Amino acid sequence: MAADLFNVLPILIQACKDLFERHRLVDDTTRTLPDVIVPTSFNFPHTGKLLSISFILFAGWFADAAVPVTEYPRLALTGLLTLFGSTTAAVPFLLDLFRIPTDTFRLFLATSVVNARFSALLAALHTVTVGCWAAPPSSAGAGAQARAGGYG
Repeated sequence: MAADLFNVLPILIQACKDLFERHRLVDDTTRTLPDVIVPTSFNFPHTGKLLSISFILFAGWFADAAVPVTEYPRLALTGLLTLFGSTTAAVPFLLDLFRIPTDTFRLFLATSVVNARFSALLAALHTVTVGCWAAPPSSAGAGAQARAGGYG
């Protein structure tokens, strides 16, 4: 199995629906919400990709070209925007942007097997969280009332 979030999107959609059912939050909105939210969130940078920004800080420290704290906002914003694409394209760009030797990219590639698996795990967790977090507050209130013993 590839370390790719795309392969498990149907499973994540069903997991969100199961969570809504388990907590009695099923209504017309929450029944179809995961079918829309989960595939849509696939297109945005997820926690697994955002974690790769920490490699830039490590590479700077390792190569004795540390990123100054004043540059962290720039790293965060630029990293977020570049991670809409591939991490193998974003990391060399960020290394060059912050004047960190690009030889450190080999470290990133050497650990990519482990990083990709961990990133897929975080991506799945992030996607389910976003899919369930998007439930309307009125549904949560109805579910809480139903668990408490009814509506009145």
